[in-house]
Amino acid sequence: MRLINTQTLELEEYIGDQVPGYAILSHTWGKDEATFQGWQSPSRPYDKAGYRKILDACKQARYDKFEYLWCDTVCIDKSSSAELSEAINSMFSWYNKSRICYAYLADVAWPKRRESSLRNSRWFTRGWTLQELLAPESVVFYDRKWIIIGHKEDLTMILSEITRIPMNMMGPRTMRTASIAQKMSWIATRTTTRIEDMAYCMLGIFDLNMPLLYGEGAKAFIRLQEELIKVSNDLTIFCWAWPEDKRDIPEDWASMLAPSPKGFLDSGDFSPRRIEESALSITYSMTNAGLSIRLPTFQALSYCFVLLEVRLELLGYGDDAGFLHRQSHVPSVRARMKLIFMWQRDFPINQLSHMRTLPESAAFCSLSMTDASSTR
Repeated sequence: MRLINTQTLELEEYIGDQVPGYAILSHTWGKDEATFQGWQSPSRPYDKAGYRKILDACKQARYDKFEYLWCDTVCIDKSSSAELSEAINSMFSWYNKSRICYAYLADVAWPKRRESSLRNSRWFTRGWTLQELLAPESVVFYDRKWIIIGHKEDLTMILSEITRIPMNMMGPRTMRTASIAQKMSWIATRTTTRIEDMAYCMLGIFDLNMPLLYGEGAKAFIRLQEELIKVSNDLTIFCWAWPEDKRDIPEDWASMLAPSPKGFLDSGDFSPRRIEESALSITYSMTNAGLSIRLPTFQALSYCFVLLEVRLELLGYGDDAGFLHRQSHVPSVRARMKLIFMWQRDFPINQLSHMRTLPESAAFCSLSMTDASSTR
């Protein structure tokens, strides 16, 4: 791990438990960003915005009595694919182990238009800054002139409103209790410059490691979900919906896995049923033929419905029994399958005729039916 010495401004390298305490910078990239090679040049272009930003961060770190600072633009040699891969897989840990994180919001003028300026900051729209908000224990926000905006713990309410992350899940430990669907919903409105990074920026949040394959495009997000299936039985991974902009999902998409994080935009209220509440013991895995999963089904007219046990929180439905569905636009080979999200403690599956249909607002997916009790 490379760190900037805040006194000498030189890069120093540390390994394992030799890493000293350090501050860390969270920011959005713009024009004239500093680079690993440029920072080592005898004539650093300090007049460029990217370099001035790091100098100001080092100044703040010195004021806070920190001898070292980490910044992604200059502490990673991005010309080395091996180093870049290691850094991205370690990023969450590095932010988590920092003594303090400086969140620099270059487009916010805090004394003026206070709250509206904060709400509209580009920092809240970028994929990588999500883990930079969640991973550190201590985050301090600064405006473009390095005027302090506030500490994360003091801004929890407005941060929750902006990010749609519950206030009780804003920390590195508490966010571990969130379901897959909830975490996916936090990234759904964010963007990254490279499409693969929409998956890679979530690795630490899901506590996963996987190889980086730049050039694979949207397949990276599929790989992320496949890795999650290997280590989790959280069925909310299937709680996604077609977004309003159909361009984000191919017309012929027929997988239970979402092709884009945008499908989870409205899935933040889904959580898995607790073991003691569930009447089903469901395991599933990825095979060479795709997803292998056994789910209870029932048939009505030309449709075969698949039951999926999850909890629906915060929407005011209480313990009512019901199922959520939405018409599929994708015809399957033999029958159209719909995912149904069912909740209610100890609800008997054989009483489906008493269930009421709720508004079309939930996730769904089309599948090809293989037999009455098993789908692929």
